[in-house]
Amino acid sequence: MRVIFFLTFCIDKFPIMDIMFNMDFPLCKDRVMGGIKMSLIFFITSLSGSFLWGNTFLEGDYILKQGRSSSSLISVDFIKNSKDNINAFYLQIVNGNYPDAVWINGKKIGEFKQTPALDCTPHIKNGTNHIVLNNTEKKEIEFVLWGSRNYWFLGSTHCHSIYSDGVHTVSWDLNEVNNLGGSFLAITDHNTLQQCNDTTWHQTGNVIPIRGTEWTTDSGHACILGVEGDNPVSYPVPILQMVDEATYRGGLIAINHPTRPGVAWQHLPFLDIGIDAIEVLNKPWSDYNQQAIDWWDTLLVQGKTITGIANSDFHNDQYQNILDPCIRVYAPSNDPDTILKYIKLGRVTMSEYYDHPQVYLYADSDNNGVYDRVMGDIIYVTAPTTVKFRIESINNVSGYKAQLRNKYGIFEEHANISNSWVYEWTHTYNSGDTDFVRVEIRNAENLGRGFTNPIYINHQPYEMGPVSLSIHTTILPESILWGEIDTVYLQLKNNGPLTPYGYGVHFSVDTSEFQIVNYKTSGSGIGSHQSGSNWDGFQWVEWYGGYLWSNHFSPGDSINLWVAIEPKNTGLFLVYYRAWATDRLFIVNRDPGENQGITGAGGYRCWVDTISGFIGIFNEPGAGLRQVSVKIENPVRKNIKVYFSQSIKKPIEIIIYNVLGSVVQRRMFEVKSNYIEIPLVDPLYRKISNGVYFVMINFDSQKIIEKIVISK
Repeated sequence: MRVIFFLTFCIDKFPIMDIMFNMDFPLCKDRVMGGIKMSLIFFITSLSGSFLWGNTFLEGDYILKQGRSSSSLISVDFIKNSKDNINAFYLQIVNGNYPDAVWINGKKIGEFKQTPALDCTPHIKNGTNHIVLNNTEKKEIEFVLWGSRNYWFLGSTHCHSIYSDGVHTVSWDLNEVNNLGGSFLAITDHNTLQQCNDTTWHQTGNVIPIRGTEWTTDSGHACILGVEGDNPVSYPVPILQMVDEATYRGGLIAINHPTRPGVAWQHLPFLDIGIDAIEVLNKPWSDYNQQAIDWWDTLLVQGKTITGIANSDFHNDQYQNILDPCIRVYAPSNDPDTILKYIKLGRVTMSEYYDHPQVYLYADSDNNGVYDRVMGDIIYVTAPTTVKFRIESINNVSGYKAQLRNKYGIFEEHANISNSWVYEWTHTYNSGDTDFVRVEIRNAENLGRGFTNPIYINHQPYEMGPVSLSIHTTILPESILWGEIDTVYLQLKNNGPLTPYGYGVHFSVDTSEFQIVNYKTSGSGIGSHQSGSNWDGFQWVEWYGGYLWSNHFSPGDSINLWVAIEPKNTGLFLVYYRAWATDRLFIVNRDPGENQGITGAGGYRCWVDTISGFIGIFNEPGAGLRQVSVKIENPVRKNIKVYFSQSIKKPIEIIIYNVLGSVVQRRMFEVKSNYIEIPLVDPLYRKISNGVYFVMINFDSQKIIEKIVISK
């Protein structure tokens, strides 16, 4: 879901800035004296919220009730008001004896034993709730009832029905997930969306269906979730064409069973642009699941920030359950778009079985005693910082073990973990460190049973989109006369590889300073335009388009907006403008803060000014274990320089691929200094054209793969 846009803003046809922007940002202000640019202000917002994961209580959670008692029956009554926006409820014993059992509204829901807290959420209703703790031994119990805006919602984003090769109806699938305690389900029949028009396609109990289809071709399979329209996504077509159409139709894209024999992903080991998640756990555990985990781990080691998910790929119930395996998504609701957003952001834990194990990972990012990070979060470290991590794994089976992993591999292993296992540790990171932490739960035979997504340290942001933001300025002539009409020119150009779901340009003026006297639009991809006056004291013109208007703004297209404005006074004034693009799920604001080039696909700067990567740990005879990292540079946009942090005395192989996987250059280099220089020419010494490429660096059976964008 990534597209790169280019916005040119001019007055009197003198360009004053070029903007490559990340989706929607609030109105930008330019201070002009009939056309003099003086300042530019961007208001950047970010996702935030309170957090509660597993049974651990974190920053922003609420204490609803607390107390202590030694009675045989301890009553805890409270009223739930839907307007309070509290979606999760947990009962914690903070001191004293554990109760024998807990009853909510007349129904026994569980026992405490060694569990840190009990999830009461599925049993809480709007209005008055009555909780009773059985305390047969009449020992003192101190309890806290917690509330949180977010909850771990159970479900699946990949299964089938009778609309393709499944054996069950849509109604059966939804009811089965509801019976197992699920909250969402995407029925992704092969190359069709007909199942989404079934009369039983609606909320069933607690389960809300998510629109989706499984794109099924010889190039591989992918679930396209949340996609709009009734027609199937085009097939068979190249992968990039599918990604473009899915992005245009507002879909989130997850590669399915990428290493499964016969249906493997064609572009392995590359991660294509526009991919939002990878299904690393598919059906019951098998060798190809381990291969998918290994590929995902390789991408993480390379510095990629991408979500791993697990699904049953359910067709029938001969050998599996519809939620074996499954995911739990930490979100404020099980609304389909909300679930998809938080899948994209990595708030996902994976289980081989719907009821076990459940493994959660969270962190106290500044070691202040409050957990404030969960799986999928990126912790940015600018000075030596001690981070405290906590693992909570419940419903473990005898013989299960926990493997703690970072970019160097397994750094701790704990055998024979208990049924409810909690482990904490700290690690100090420095500003230059790039790392991640994730957890795997495996059985005695080393078969995968539970997986967290990582918590990242100084990783690149998620490949959001579909656009990126960069600013270039040119000073205007210092001439203005009251009463003269100035023409404001805005051009929006799609310099990226994909088509957005929606986009637009907005321009407005304060009516006490300017008057809009006329405007016009031109260029490919025009959807519709709006204009208004006296909008809270402003006049404005807005031009927009996208899927909702059956309008494509394809790569290479540009649109133009001219606005004639008449100053009402002589002096220094503000004009306001914004440009945006959306992938339907996200409005993202991001400014790289540098003038070295634009941010391209994969989050790297277009002219490859600095791309950092990690080759790995290798054993060089006579030198022992060594770590080698690389930095790729192309400051003059002619050649690529690959820098090595340590000298290497062996040959290095460099391979450049295009997005279709074709080799455009393959060379062997002898590293005589700390870098090598790669000419941007093909084997026939023709210049490599502009576009997105992959650079693979092979050394001693080890490799790093990085995305670059070549641009003049």
